[in-house]
Amino acid sequence: MTIAMAQQFIERVVNDKALADQINAAPDSEAIQTTLSDLGYCFNHEEFEKAYYNVLTNCQTYGQAEFIKGIKLWWDCLGYCFSQ
Repeated sequence: MTIAMAQQFIERVVNDKALADQINAAPDSEAIQTTLSDLGYCFNHEEFEKAYYNVLTNCQTYGQAEFIKGIKLWWDCLGYCFSQ
């Protein structure tokens, strides 16, 4: 179930720039988790990875795949920034 939540999150970020902006404005990883929880998204890093590959596999064009890869890079960068 949580892989599905992570997949829904990825798909929502594709279409909802405000969600990405809200996450980018979070001052720390706790705030990101609170935002995600408030929106009904509950997943961990491993579940996000699996969801990412599911979404990437379903891409029908190179452009779609590149966009999804960009979301993954953004997510990984957030994790890296807050782990320091």
